[in-house]
Amino acid sequence: MKILNYNIAENKKVDTKKFIILSSVFIVVSFLFCLIAGNNIWTNRQDRKKDVQELRDIKDKFQEIQRKSQKYKQEIQEVQAQWKKQVRFANFLVEMKAFSMIERLNLLEDALPAGANLSRLSLGNEKKSKITITVMAQTFPKLVETYKNFARYNLNVKNEIEAEGMYRANMTIFINNEKD
Repeated sequence: MKILNYNIAENKKVDTKKFIILSSVFIVVSFLFCLIAGNNIWTNRQDRKKDVQELRDIKDKFQEIQRKSQKYKQEIQEVQAQWKKQVRFANFLVEMKAFSMIERLNLLEDALPAGANLSRLSLGNEKKSKITITVMAQTFPKLVETYKNFARYNLNVKNEIEAEGMYRANMTIFINNEKD
């Protein structure tokens, strides 16, 4: 078998000098591209490290802000709870002051007609206070007048007794903790 070699180049001889120059230029350009690419990769890594560190710092600051926010919310809730307690206590005091014992005694005194006296009294300072009284009247009409005066306070007569010319009645009334 016969091998044929064809060389179709004009100049059948390779110019070594030209080949070396062109390959050197190609190698130098390739090396420069590699250096530039390596520099870009290294710069991008450094920038990424800075960005990652910046994100960590921002995340830490955000978490610190969240912790402070939770702490402030807790403190606000504690202060609100204290305020609510104080407001409830103040409202209780106002409610207790709304109708004092002296005013209740004045009310009882104003409702008793002349000729009728209290011989026994039991009262409280609750919202709808039950007052138990024993009234002594000189005459039966005075006792009836006492009933009429106390009728608006849910009067409940427990018993009536006539002894020694005096009329005695045990009764209960209910006075709300507000002025009439």
